[in-house]
Amino acid sequence: MKKHYILIFIIFTCLLSNLLFQWNGNATPLDTNKTNKNTGISFTQLNDEINKILSNKYFNNTNYAIGVYSPKMNKYLYKKNIDLALVPASNSKLITTYTLLKNFGLDFTLNTDVYTDAETIAEVLNGNIYLFGKGDGLLSINDLEVLAEQIYNLGIREIKGNIYCDPTFFDDETERIQYSSDKDIVQSTAPITSISLEKNIATVLVKASSKTGNKVSAQVFPNSPAFKVVINAKTVGQSTRKKKKKSIARNVNTIKVSTKVNQDGTQIFYISGNLTRNQSTSYSHYIKNPALVVAGSLKDRLKAMGIKVNGSYSVKEMDNLKLNFTKVASFKREIFEVINLVNKNSDNWLAETLFKTIGAMNSNNANNLNSAQELIETTMKNNNLPFENCVVYDGSGLARQTKVTVDLLIHLLLDANKSTFSENFFNSLAIAGIDGTIKKRLAKSSALNRVLAKTGTHRDVSSLSGRVMLSNGEFLIFSFIFNGPNVGFYKGVENSLLELLANFDYDE
Repeated sequence: MKKHYILIFIIFTCLLSNLLFQWNGNATPLDTNKTNKNTGISFTQLNDEINKILSNKYFNNTNYAIGVYSPKMNKYLYKKNIDLALVPASNSKLITTYTLLKNFGLDFTLNTDVYTDAETIAEVLNGNIYLFGKGDGLLSINDLEVLAEQIYNLGIREIKGNIYCDPTFFDDETERIQYSSDKDIVQSTAPITSISLEKNIATVLVKASSKTGNKVSAQVFPNSPAFKVVINAKTVGQSTRKKKKKSIARNVNTIKVSTKVNQDGTQIFYISGNLTRNQSTSYSHYIKNPALVVAGSLKDRLKAMGIKVNGSYSVKEMDNLKLNFTKVASFKREIFEVINLVNKNSDNWLAETLFKTIGAMNSNNANNLNSAQELIETTMKNNNLPFENCVVYDGSGLARQTKVTVDLLIHLLLDANKSTFSENFFNSLAIAGIDGTIKKRLAKSSALNRVLAKTGTHRDVSSLSGRVMLSNGEFLIFSFIFNGPNVGFYKGVENSLLELLANFDYDE
């Protein structure tokens, strides 16, 4: 019996070791210590070492493509399967951000504007206020306060009408999984809307009383009269349990927060359960009706600024914008404030707001998906980028239907490098060992602080594309895409490839 247990232990240890090797993002299939890091790697050595890495058995069930391009020599130093269309995961964000910049420029801003239909701007405004958003996914409570202050500075002290929010810059489809027709729910996202607040996430803070038996209190952030709270949760004392004849006190937290939308559009949060006295906890939910929440929140900000609002708040589309409305306030978000988060931190929700912005700018209020796809394809072809066999279904890369080639990503990066937005674009990428999604990768290698890259990770997908600086000040453009079951192993391969590239020397 004892031998039986020993045999099971040995088998388990072997399986665990193999699993850890596959999923350790820092696994190094190539022993780079055998390479003299003070000596440059020649062209022949580079190809030999890459081929050696690709001979590993873990590539047997993998579809992959690798491209390494030298702008100095204007040719590929290494290429394999570069025309094979693969699922790129978050490398799609390079296409989204490049398309936006190529069409709308470095100075493009995401505007949130406030209009009035009043005939004259006066201390008492005889008209309504309309808030119109154009895709600023970072709009916050503080930004609404800026808008309220601008209105106050016009001398307005009373608004006779209502506060409206118009969300029609984007189409009506707010769920990525719906417009992308994605059958695989990789990651849920908050509603993707042209007017949003705090990334369309509501945080419910629940706090227990100091007295047992009292109801807990709750607050929702961001503050808006469009949120309602129903509390059926109580404050309790600590629970106790016996352990080795000793009584151990433990805090109790059985709080549950559920939510639904009323017929009037307001969102109710139901709080139930128990919470130990003087304790607090928080829960997050998606904002279901962002436009109404923003309208209500702006009304509160105006009142806090000292402006009386006689009317209510609701969602309403503006009519004849250019003819009958006067702009009274505006908040402008510089595009790179968003792009930096999309590329460096791989923010999926923000990437989708940019994707829908591309669609809306190409054809206002039409089908954002089709319009975005049309402009992306046109942009690639107009800039002589190889888009054959490629298709994009969303802005983040969550859609598994999206297929691109390494050749496309290589030439996109080459063109970006020659564009007016080159410096800003490459600075938006993560820096190896320093920040973003590769902060913890290559920190102890020769590639430290010399690689700017966009990562991509899905189930059965790993990708990495960007630029690596050489010791002589030149750089190489690279793109790797792996579709297969060994994602952790692929991350290790990417690290090894980048360390090889960082040691490449044109003169060797």
